[in-house]
Amino acid sequence: MTLRLGLLGAARITPAAVIYAADAVPEVSVTAVAARDLARAEAFAQEHAIPGVAANYAALIARDDVDAVYIALPASHHLEWVEAALAAGKAVLCEKPLSGNAPALRRLLQKGYSAVLMEAMHYVYHPLWARVEEILRAGSLGTLTDLAMHFSVPHIPPGDIRRRFSTAGGALLDLGIYGVHMFRRLLGDPLTVASADAQGVIDQVDERFRGVLTHAAYPGLTATVTASMSPEDPLAAWLSLRGSEGSLRVQNPVAPQLGHELTLTSKDGELRESVDPTPSYCYQLQAFADAVLRGKRPPTDGADALATAVVLDALYEKAGLPPRPALER
Repeated sequence: MTLRLGLLGAARITPAAVIYAADAVPEVSVTAVAARDLARAEAFAQEHAIPGVAANYAALIARDDVDAVYIALPASHHLEWVEAALAAGKAVLCEKPLSGNAPALRRLLQKGYSAVLMEAMHYVYHPLWARVEEILRAGSLGTLTDLAMHFSVPHIPPGDIRRRFSTAGGALLDLGIYGVHMFRRLLGDPLTVASADAQGVIDQVDERFRGVLTHAAYPGLTATVTASMSPEDPLAAWLSLRGSEGSLRVQNPVAPQLGHELTLTSKDGELRESVDPTPSYCYQLQAFADAVLRGKRPPTDGADALATAVVLDALYEKAGLPPRPALER
């Protein structure tokens, strides 16, 4: 059986996240695209050999040759089109964050739509992340004492949707979300916000963000997430785990296909390794197909996205900033 996928939005991430990934997942076929205007959709379809073009987002969701949709719109617009697709019985793979804030997402989930809903936290599906979790389970680090995750992307220009509050912009929501999600995966819920600080704030949008989280099951442990869109901070992504008997540092846990290294230091010495260079998006798309076609529950479903959103909202509140907006139907 083939999963026929329609694209809501002609975003920069779409080719890598779906179109090229579909080459590695034969049971997924990209059948149609819609963009903010018809001319853009037509140009995108021609460039990527997509057979169908819809006049608008609603028309794409209504197409008979679309079983599921991939949503890559501004974060503020995710939720309204997620619900439109779910209400039409279409499965949804949506870029992170699924919603600008937790209450809006909670209201959607309470409606009980039955179609598959998956947040595109692609790093989770890559073997590198499985290796991180394997090392932690093996007890090589002893008792965890501190975690840290940093993600900075300096090439986000003024006026970009990620720098506008109306489109749910901010370093924490766009970049720091990975650290929050990783901490949740490693420690479990609930996380508690100990401190938070936003810098370079313009129009309620944080250019830099630092948040410190704790967990009741790990007394004395701190988990620090830092994120930056500042042009002064170099492109970087890393995860650090420290324990009583060792440490683990992972270079580029977000997109391992662009180069990564895992360094484990323990009583047995130092181990450096890398794993599969296959793009994380390929693994993610396969997981989405498995969820829709075979009923396999994805780890980044709506409930998981909500738990992350709760922490993000609490971090913004602690930093004195409002939660990000989310349009609802």
